[in-house]
Amino acid sequence: MRTLLTPLFFFLSLSVVGQIFFEKGYIINSANQKKECFIKNVDWRNSPTYVEIKYSMNGDIETISFEEILEFGIDGASKFIRRSVLIDKSSDHLDHLSLEKAPSFELETLMLKVLVEGKASLYYYTQGSFQRFFFTNNGSELQQLVYKKYKNKGNYVSENNDFRQQLWNSLKCDALKKRNFETLSYSPNSLQMAFEKYNSCQNSESISYNRNEKIDFNLNIRPRLSTSSLRLENPSSSLFSTLEFEKGKSSVQFGIGLEAEFVLNFVKNKWSILVEPTYQTSRSEQRAEDVTFVTGGSIDQVLENHSIENFVGLRHYFFKTKNLKFFANVAYVFVIGLNSNINFYRADGSVLNDLQVDSGNSFSLGVGAKLADKLSVEARYQTERELLRNQSAWKSKFQSYSIVFGYSLF
Repeated sequence: MRTLLTPLFFFLSLSVVGQIFFEKGYIINSANQKKECFIKNVDWRNSPTYVEIKYSMNGDIETISFEEILEFGIDGASKFIRRSVLIDKSSDHLDHLSLEKAPSFELETLMLKVLVEGKASLYYYTQGSFQRFFFTNNGSELQQLVYKKYKNKGNYVSENNDFRQQLWNSLKCDALKKRNFETLSYSPNSLQMAFEKYNSCQNSESISYNRNEKIDFNLNIRPRLSTSSLRLENPSSSLFSTLEFEKGKSSVQFGIGLEAEFVLNFVKNKWSILVEPTYQTSRSEQRAEDVTFVTGGSIDQVLENHSIENFVGLRHYFFKTKNLKFFANVAYVFVIGLNSNINFYRADGSVLNDLQVDSGNSFSLGVGAKLADKLSVEARYQTERELLRNQSAWKSKFQSYSIVFGYSLF
């Protein structure tokens, strides 16, 4: 099985690393000329300072700086505009809070993300944890929604939430009551809903670009076939020091897991958190012949391995087409043993030695592909781990390769 897995790992690794995705869009340059193009969509978390474009799918990649762009957009996905605005850049960090409640505005030219576009429009600027929102209504001048943390006279942290009053003054309509503004948070989703409601109330066409930053949940059943190898050593024992268990051989195991996948709906749904408990079972036997120091002249070595392997990790998707995408994941694996042991038997069936398995933890690396968000296959490698932590005289090396199949229940 390892022979099959090696080229599969290699092929999938080349596939995912090589993917660079450009999507249809446009730019408006500083001369106010609009040009159709293909834009590398990285689903910007920070306000961009440049974009990479191609004028045809097979064309050369060009890097266009922030100063050369008035506006750019990716069809149906995102839109950015460059504007000179008054912005309050007061720090929100506790060690650097201002003593003033009022914002301190500075004129800056920024690239703003369009969240909602309509009669009332909402814009977003972010760098790391710093974020500011801007808005216009019915063609009014673009202005910042004011939110600021500061220290009051008692040296306690207070908040200036003037953005709520700004919006109450500007977005009054039958669908929005004052209590709706009193509970608004200074966050994309909360503000976006208020603007969408207002535009709907005004019978205004409204376009929303912001993806809802929630977590989607997938539940996947994951059967697998694994091949594992185990080496045992006991340097302190004259009886066992010359024995090698499973050297150069492998055993095929069956396992089944239930994977809970929490897909993070930002950065184009490319990242997810995985929690996958897996039941793994195997039995492996081999005989050592011509063992002169044991009655009967042979030793049967039997591994009974039953465990629950718990994978906790991260997955990254590399989108290929609408119905096919590749992925790579890394996980930490901690193991719960279920009455697993390694026994040594003489030729007459009597027990020469028995070892209780107490497994250590390891890491796993995997690459795979998913079809139509339903079926998947993954090649997975699990790093070496110790099986005999409770046996100080013994040393062991256990590692495995797996082909994991998947079916999404929902």
